[in-house]
Amino acid sequence: MAHYLKLLLRDVKNSDRCEWDDNRKKFVLGSPPQLFTRVRVMGVVRGLANHMLEIDDGTATILVQATVAVSVGLGDLIDCLGELNPLHPRMKCQYIMSTQYAGIKLQPLTPRRSIYRVENPNMETLRFLEVLQLYKECYFSGRVLPTDPMDGVAPLPTVVKASLKRKFAPEGLPSLPSAALPTPAEYFFTVPEAECDRFASGARQLELRANKPPYAIVRAGDTVVVNGSFVTKVRATRTYSSLAKALAAEDSARLLPAGTSNGTLLAHRLAHAAAVQAYFRSYLSEHEERAAGVVVLEMGNPPVVVLSAEETSSLLYQQLEAAADGMTLEELAIACPQLKTQAILDAVTNMQMDGMIYVANLRYLVL
Repeated sequence: MAHYLKLLLRDVKNSDRCEWDDNRKKFVLGSPPQLFTRVRVMGVVRGLANHMLEIDDGTATILVQATVAVSVGLGDLIDCLGELNPLHPRMKCQYIMSTQYAGIKLQPLTPRRSIYRVENPNMETLRFLEVLQLYKECYFSGRVLPTDPMDGVAPLPTVVKASLKRKFAPEGLPSLPSAALPTPAEYFFTVPEAECDRFASGARQLELRANKPPYAIVRAGDTVVVNGSFVTKVRATRTYSSLAKALAAEDSARLLPAGTSNGTLLAHRLAHAAAVQAYFRSYLSEHEERAAGVVVLEMGNPPVVVLSAEETSSLLYQQLEAAADGMTLEELAIACPQLKTQAILDAVTNMQMDGMIYVANLRYLVL
């Protein structure tokens, strides 16, 4: 995601602080100089007309031009990510203030994802304090930036670059497209109702099936819905050439159904073996076993981890920081299955109060 400069509109319109560099096609602000065109502004909607918005951040107003209609009204607090462009004098609008840089418009790059309604009015004050801190520690810190040794060196012509690529490209190594990670799939299993309860309680975690589709293509990380009611995750899959080898290798307590416990007497062991055979033969034929073997699916939801409030907030903040468009509460719950939904809700509420994140269109975003 490109970097958007957070600043006060009064400084954009102040020629002593911000000026347009026509050679580099960039605005210049501060010391050390910040070269930018993309900005992030939070303000109150003061005017609406023909896909145009006038917003006020408390220091000045500016025109926001959108290519599509946006569902905001007068008085709404919005957060806008866009690009500053010098506006031609003939295109001046009644919403633009009559200052030296009154002809600057804020043009969103992707309007559907660049204008967010802010539900919490406290976010405006928090953003103002954040910008003041950026001014002090970054934009007007006076620190000298390291000099790039390549500054002033003309770039190589395109023809020369192409020649170098051909000369040093490895022979016989065609570029291969990067393999996309497989998307987790969802499968529906049917078991006796008593066994579904055992899966839900964790007493049973293994399921044996014929090693043929769809069971043969189940992978770790896929979702399994048991009897349409219990949802679990596949942790691992193991294949065996026969039912006997699978029974010998796997944990019978987690694999076998209730009522097939092994006894100590010979008669009990024979009865146990017969019960196990009858159970698996009810859905697994000898022909299927000989043709492809069997597969054992290890299932179970990850245990709920007890984290402190600070650890929970840190984990969720990392998820939100990596999501450019923010995340909903449901998406956070999927990304952090080890956390309870209530713990996630409490954490994001606290982070909002601390000014770390905000909510726009039911999505949590990092400030």
